[in-house]
Amino acid sequence: MRRYLPFLVPFVLLVLVGAPLAYVWQRDGRPLFEDPTYVATALDAVDPTREPFVEVTGMSHYSVVVKQEMPGKFFQEGRTLYLFPLYEAHDTDSRAVKLLVRTERQPRRLVSYEFMTVRGKVGLATAQQVPFGTEELFGRKGYYFADEILVIEADEVSEAPVPERKVAPPPRLIQGD
Repeated sequence: MRRYLPFLVPFVLLVLVGAPLAYVWQRDGRPLFEDPTYVATALDAVDPTREPFVEVTGMSHYSVVVKQEMPGKFFQEGRTLYLFPLYEAHDTDSRAVKLLVRTERQPRRLVSYEFMTVRGKVGLATAQQVPFGTEELFGRKGYYFADEILVIEADEVSEAPVPERKVAPPPRLIQGD
């Protein structure tokens, strides 16, 4: 047993220290023993430096959806992720992409727009989240990326009720004498 001790001690230390560190690294900054607290935030007020875990409601545009095949990691299986933009409710004309949703939920077929509530971790876009060539793909459909793009790594995506459209009152006609 003594001759195996120089190999056994580092192996046990590596397993006892390395496995928990790898698990924490895979959780991407989320609390270890509890669910994160999501803060309801308006789409234009999303800021990852103030609140990293947000709940936003908006309208997704499915004109351009990027499908990503992610290989498995140490504690995770391989998975398929979908990337699409999220805008304010009833905004079908905007083309500046400021907020992207990255989720395992596949977009509905034959639907161009969907009202949804997204809960997840928000952060600045990285090369691992938004692959090279995504901006070009969006550009072919008439969309363009804003200066600073945020990505919500969705933990939960649910269908939201259709909000009432805010319409300006009709102009009043003033009749002169």
